[in-house]
Amino acid sequence: MTRFILEKEAAKIAFDKLNEQDIGILQVLLEDDSIQAEERHMDFFGLLFSKINNTLLEKIWGLIEAFSLTTHRFYYKNTFYHELLHLYEKKDFDQIEDLFQEQVANLY
Repeated sequence: MTRFILEKEAAKIAFDKLNEQDIGILQVLLEDDSIQAEERHMDFFGLLFSKINNTLLEKIWGLIEAFSLTTHRFYYKNTFYHELLHLYEKKDFDQIEDLFQEQVANLY
């Protein structure tokens, strides 16, 4: 659950820091079918964490992410990443919280 909270907060903090080039990078990442779910997740959120300029938060997320690989490999559905990217493109900050809540609700 901690990982999801960190990712949600990173997605929200990065909202105003993403530029068109960042959106393009995320779009290419999502369109590349050769990328495995684990790598896509790490690259997607890695970019978001790098944009928020909080090294400590990024390191904590990386440690939790690495640990989760040893216990439970869970990644969001592919549609989640597209929906989040769409919210960034529409500048719809308020729906980010709801999007993450839907994902967490589907876990249990």
